[in-house]
Amino acid sequence: MNTEFKSEGDTLRVLLCGEIDHHSAKDLCRSVDMKIAAAKPKQVLLDFGRVSFMDSSGLAVVVGRKQTCARQGCGIGIVNISGYPEKILKMAGADKLIEFMEEDNEI
Repeated sequence: MNTEFKSEGDTLRVLLCGEIDHHSAKDLCRSVDMKIAAAKPKQVLLDFGRVSFMDSSGLAVVVGRKQTCARQGCGIGIVNISGYPEKILKMAGADKLIEFMEEDNEI
């Protein structure tokens, strides 16, 4: 799992690249949380456009980042999600907790 961070104004985009599984989830959570704490954005966008695979650990990543953002006082949204990752998150009801935004461009 590779992760890239891009900032524009008060928005932090987290570009998730590769597979999100139980092997990568813990390190992913740690690195995203540290970047959120350092950048102090008003909004975080989790960009799933480059995710090739995701298991249920991806749900924990998303819900945990929602909690991190709530503690930091910033909003969170999901962009560029489709296929199996979208299906997993929607089946679990994550779309009721976090806004799934229709966006296909990067900052």
